[in-house]
Amino acid sequence: MGYIPHMLAIKASIFEFIPSDTYPNLVRCRFTDAWGRERIFLEKEPVVSAAADDLDADTTLPQPAEIGCEPIRQWRDDTGREIVTVDTDKPWAIWDENQQTRFDVLPDQLTEI
Repeated sequence: MGYIPHMLAIKASIFEFIPSDTYPNLVRCRFTDAWGRERIFLEKEPVVSAAADDLDADTTLPQPAEIGCEPIRQWRDDTGREIVTVDTDKPWAIWDENQQTRFDVLPDQLTEI
């Protein structure tokens, strides 16, 4: 059997919980990209949080979140920083509030899920 790579995710934080009368609830989460731009996402709670069953309107925020992504390329910018371009369209079709799915992040902003 061949090697099956782990999926990657961008480390983010949930800063707003949006309760719903139906499951699932929604959350707003964010991260700052490699260029210092804040990226905000509105997503279903279980898609970005392993603690989804534990979140409610009384939860202290922020809480950790993970935005699934696929690495597109790894490169160095003009100052020598290592940058990873990722696409959040895969694996779960997640896009930010500007309908973007490709982002440049630093390697330490990624985690295996």
